[in-house]
Amino acid sequence: EEQTLAAKSKFENRRVFIFFGTRPEIIKMAPVIQEIESSTEFRAINVFTGQHPDLIAPFLKFFDVNVDIRLDGIIMAEQTVSRLLAKIVLAIEDTITTSYPDDIWLVQGDTTSAAAAGIVAFNRNITLGHVEAGLRTFNMRSPFPEEFNRRMIGSIATVHFSPTTKSRGNLLVEGVAARRVFVTGNTVIDATRITNQMAPVEVPAVLRDQINLRVDVLVLLTLHRRENQGDHMDALYDAIRSVACPSCRFIIPVHPNPAATRSAERICDLESERFRCVPPLSYIDTHWMLNHSRFILTDSGGLQEEATWYRRPVLVLRETSERMEAVEAGVSELVGTDIPRLKTLMAELLIESETWKRMSQQKVPFGCGDSANQILNILSSKLDTIEPMPLTVRQTDTNLDKARTNKYYQHSIDPEFPNTVAVVLTVFKRDGLQYQLECAAAQTMKPRTIQVIQNGYFVNVSRTIRDFRIAHPDINVYHLISSLNLRFHSRFHTAYLLKEEYVSVWDDDQAPGPNWLKHSIDFSKTHNDALMGANGRSIVSVDKNGVTQQSDQTHTRNVGERVDFVGHTFTLRRELLRHFLGERQLTYSTGEDIQLAAVLQLKAGTEAWVPPQHVKASRSSETKRAHDKYASYLHTEQSPRMMLMCLMLRNGFEPTHSCDGCANTTLLDECIHNLKVTARKTAKRVFEEDEKENAAATQRGF
Repeated sequence: EEQTLAAKSKFENRRVFIFFGTRPEIIKMAPVIQEIESSTEFRAINVFTGQHPDLIAPFLKFFDVNVDIRLDGIIMAEQTVSRLLAKIVLAIEDTITTSYPDDIWLVQGDTTSAAAAGIVAFNRNITLGHVEAGLRTFNMRSPFPEEFNRRMIGSIATVHFSPTTKSRGNLLVEGVAARRVFVTGNTVIDATRITNQMAPVEVPAVLRDQINLRVDVLVLLTLHRRENQGDHMDALYDAIRSVACPSCRFIIPVHPNPAATRSAERICDLESERFRCVPPLSYIDTHWMLNHSRFILTDSGGLQEEATWYRRPVLVLRETSERMEAVEAGVSELVGTDIPRLKTLMAELLIESETWKRMSQQKVPFGCGDSANQILNILSSKLDTIEPMPLTVRQTDTNLDKARTNKYYQHSIDPEFPNTVAVVLTVFKRDGLQYQLECAAAQTMKPRTIQVIQNGYFVNVSRTIRDFRIAHPDINVYHLISSLNLRFHSRFHTAYLLKEEYVSVWDDDQAPGPNWLKHSIDFSKTHNDALMGANGRSIVSVDKNGVTQQSDQTHTRNVGERVDFVGHTFTLRRELLRHFLGERQLTYSTGEDIQLAAVLQLKAGTEAWVPPQHVKASRSSETKRAHDKYASYLHTEQSPRMMLMCLMLRNGFEPTHSCDGCANTTLLDECIHNLKVTARKTAKRVFEEDEKENAAATQRGF
């Protein structure tokens, strides 16, 4: 075998088998195939698994893809999913008889062909890459069997190419090691970018007899999912038909599935003037329709993604979606079986309403069209550092699905007051609360609640809070007094108990400018619920003695910057704090900023950012107060913080920038060992000081 491999490697590049069998697969894999075929390092072997032979042929020609291996005899009329899966597994096993240790198999999405190829790769111990990994609805029956397929592939893949940070977070919660998961964007946007450059200006031939662009309002309508078929699909068509729009032309490309075809032809027969059934559109004609439709009605996953490129609103005719990024970005709405809501949204999208303006804005939740190139670079530079088979899986929230149905859990994460924010302030020895309260009240996005946590009896702020309540009766102010110094971590524990959708935790030396809250929350929404801070730091290198860091430079320029962890202020969606609170607190007196950012990345796939800002408009700090004798950096020993950074890196935290030594587990273990003694001494000293100070403060009172 070693001689065979040596002979092969002498004359051939490393083989990459790329599997596809359906229309969506070839669309999303074509950019990857093009990138790999242009590489001098790899040899692409394209395997067609045979589900959609007629539908797939035009796409092979359009993207100039050659089929190297074709599985025959796969499709039979109305065969079961189990029979289809078994036939594809056996066909792959019988056709691809030789495997080399350095082979790579790539599958895409959640199809039966992807599941079959994944099973064979697993049984042969072949490196398996999963494109579009981590999508979840958390419902095994919707979509069926796709949710099972992608979960199964997610448990055995060597490397995962996730389209968004949210999908990456889904994999991390399931126990997939962070080093195996890469956020690349979605390759369908690559295909859309390529197609948009070639799209015709004139009406496609298949549509010329169906529409009149001068008077018709075009709506692309597609329904084919198994969970929608039958009476439910008929009910959806009838609801769409009931919306008053004489000039609407609903274009329905007929799906090859017989059950979907029957429902489509039924509605076209009932009202042939407005509903036009047409043959399956070519890919380029589909993009012409996307570009010229007023909005999209669909249960398709791919169309939800492609429509974002053309800024077309999408109403998703499903109960659940694995592409919630588009919904959260405001460009899609999940309608499901809510017929009254479907009618309302359709009516609003037919006019220049606020709904239309919001849903047609430019958003790129699925990437900018360079995903295939990123995948190629990862295969080239990082794959050899990852062992082929995930031998162990981290134990995580095994009762997560059960917890999501728990009434208390739902009460704790669902905001009672959506689109609102609460500000959390602390008081220790500085007397700056009045100024911070005024800054909070002056925000353009005014906080609904302000929570003041008072540590000890060093400063009496009761009168300040009372006067503020009188002056601002529209803001709820909670005053929590503790005789003990609850230190930095407590701010996030109490913030989680609030009812607003967002929370913003401020250090006691910070006085943000009036646009800060709105600025941070708007930026977070467009960056996958990023953790926002007023400043940030990133890890540069690790050696046996500690960690080297660098500060962000956004305080001097008007651009945003992704960082490893943030400080001064912490603004985020309140629900995300559950990940932080579920972790053991690793340091006593410091390090909450490091652990918060790391846990959010590892558990939720959330990044840390310092947004673009103008100092006078968005942020200001009382510099005298920030550098007075109470400044924490003057009293904080750095060894606990550096040890915590090494621990987070050891647990899979991925630095934002290239970092010397951060992936060297031996070096990280040595650094942790060298810092542990000093860190423990520091924690003990600070704790003893707190004990003495707390006792004196309790006796003194106000």
